[in-house]
Amino acid sequence: MLQFIVTNLLLLSLGLIVYLSVRSLPRIDVRPKDQPKRGLAEMWLASEMPEKIDIILNTFLGKVLRRLKVFLLKVDNTIGERLKKIKDENSKNGELFDRKQVHKITDIHVDKKGR
Repeated sequence: MLQFIVTNLLLLSLGLIVYLSVRSLPRIDVRPKDQPKRGLAEMWLASEMPEKIDIILNTFLGKVLRRLKVFLLKVDNTIGERLKKIKDENSKNGELFDRKQVHKITDIHVDKKGR
């Protein structure tokens, strides 16, 4: 409960500080007496060019990402088809793997350990 009260007091004091600072804003003169010369970067940022570049970049990225998605889906389909063919070839033999081959490998492994 104490933590709740402390948190509320903290937020109320923060709100009071924000309120007092907002009330004092009209007293501050925002217009400088001597307007400094704007640089090239400021003029470029204030123009419509960044928005146009953003639109062009978004459309380009959308197209590229869409094409990349289609390419990845095609690759996924070809890998799936190849795996299916391999599975079908192995299942024609009646087993997914050759047990005789596995026994030969394990016998070799046992012989190496036995020596």
